[in-house]
Amino acid sequence: MPDRMVRVNELIGQQLGLIINEEVEFPLNTIVTITAVSVSKDLHWAKVLVSVIPKEQKQVALKILAAEAINLQKILNERVVLRRVPKLQFSLDETQDRVGAINELLDNLDI
Repeated sequence: MPDRMVRVNELIGQQLGLIINEEVEFPLNTIVTITAVSVSKDLHWAKVLVSVIPKEQKQVALKILAAEAINLQKILNERVVLRRVPKLQFSLDETQDRVGAINELLDNLDI
């Protein structure tokens, strides 16, 4: 990935994390963290991976983010200077779940 795209991904992730922290209300004791951002080369789309704790609130948090996407994009547009601010697409980062499942399988091995 070109160095510029890495910087764009980091910039959008950093700024979006701040915006979500300031602007979005989640259920009590719910923590939402941006784990990765992947912007398309033409800057039309940004896939934003989020981690949600507790995992029982994942779908609720994802629905809240989807409902707030236009507002978040508008605020992001005011904070970053890019030729085009990409449309945001939120997805759950399932990495922790997969790691937990693998660790559980390894723990259950009789070696």
